[in-house]
Amino acid sequence: MRPRRLVRLYRGPLNAGVRAQPLMATPQIKRPAGATVFALLLGWLSLAGFLNSFIWWTLPAELPAQALPRFQAMFEATRSISVSVLAFLYGVSALTTSIALWRMRPWMREAMTCWVLVILGIFGYLFVNWPIRPRGILESLMVLVVTLLLFGAMWLYVARQSKQAAL
Repeated sequence: MRPRRLVRLYRGPLNAGVRAQPLMATPQIKRPAGATVFALLLGWLSLAGFLNSFIWWTLPAELPAQALPRFQAMFEATRSISVSVLAFLYGVSALTTSIALWRMRPWMREAMTCWVLVILGIFGYLFVNWPIRPRGILESLMVLVVTLLLFGAMWLYVARQSKQAAL
């Protein structure tokens, strides 16, 4: 008995009816030098945040006896678990902002806002819980104003870059 022949309805190559689709990649945005420096700086600061969250939590119970009482009070204030949690949040927010800036993501403005809010939260926590009070209200206000101006300038830069990244 002879084998049956299979009937082929179409005699062209198997992939003749298939066309390749162009890749739907996002256009490459050239990262400005300022964003590169800022992203690298935030990457280092995130590493500092993660290491501080681990170090402050694992400190010994007391300083050596020859330490000044003023340093003992500051040591106790920074040894709490809340400082470690704030340092970890700082590391996470700095790393997220660094990645967003490095890759020029449109959500880098929101990441920057989160990072600034974490820093302001750390300032507020330390202002309330720090054992040594500042000398005067004028010095505290000056530090706050300079800090807000610096963060405002950084936020405006990132906001301008995120508008360009969103286009």
